[in-house]
Amino acid sequence: MPTSLAWLVLQLLLVFLALISVCWNLLSLLLYPLLPRATGLRVGRAGIALGYRFFWRVARLTGLLRMDASALDTLAHFFREDKLSSLRELALREVAESVERANVQRPPADQTGTARRTRSRVMVCMSSHPPRAAMLLRRGSRLAGRFNTDWFVVFVEEPK
Repeated sequence: MPTSLAWLVLQLLLVFLALISVCWNLLSLLLYPLLPRATGLRVGRAGIALGYRFFWRVARLTGLLRMDASALDTLAHFFREDKLSSLRELALREVAESVERANVQRPPADQTGTARRTRSRVMVCMSSHPPRAAMLLRRGSRLAGRFNTDWFVVFVEEPK
């Protein structure tokens, strides 16, 4: 499509979108006093979505719009529970390291006025019937290894 023709078609499409908007506004003015608020919101949103869908269909048919939705498909498969769990763990680790760096740069003073350095430690809490005891111990060990620190296991025995 030549550039001047494409520009003209784009302008006509924008005028078409403006006409759709004006018509919908006039229709909504008529429906506003007749419909309850919740129904009016649903009808209004559906009408707006329908108008834009119609506009994009016409734009696609004229050749001005070519969409590649493969990126959206990739994103849809990206946010899975295992990946979100890994991202959460990375974020928590980053926050812990950031707090540790802040404490090293500006250590709190004790009562004598001398600065003291705080140190991270890992504690794994177990109960008398843990369904995932081995997994908790491995994770605690790995986390302590990453922070290069001591780790402790606290066992809580429940009375029978």
